[in-house]
Amino acid sequence: MPQVTATVTSKGQVTVPTSVRDEMGLKGGDRILFVRDADRFYIERIPGRTRSERVFGKLSRQNVPPLDVEEARTRARVLRASHRGQET
Repeated sequence: MPQVTATVTSKGQVTVPTSVRDEMGLKGGDRILFVRDADRFYIERIPGRTRSERVFGKLSRQNVPPLDVEEARTRARVLRASHRGQET
């Protein structure tokens, strides 16, 4: 990527150029970290937190009720016990 410049406003704000935002995968609301290394500063994207609702939404399947954790544990115990019984 070629060098890109931006201007600091009187309030100390900088607009990250589109080419840099695209390259870094930055979107509105994302946070960035300024890292000092000797006499230079670098910016890094801070990974955002993922809300459980978003994760659950991605894991849920249409027309399938949510998984009951206790029921799943019970099923796993029964399955393990049945496999142990077949080995003897």
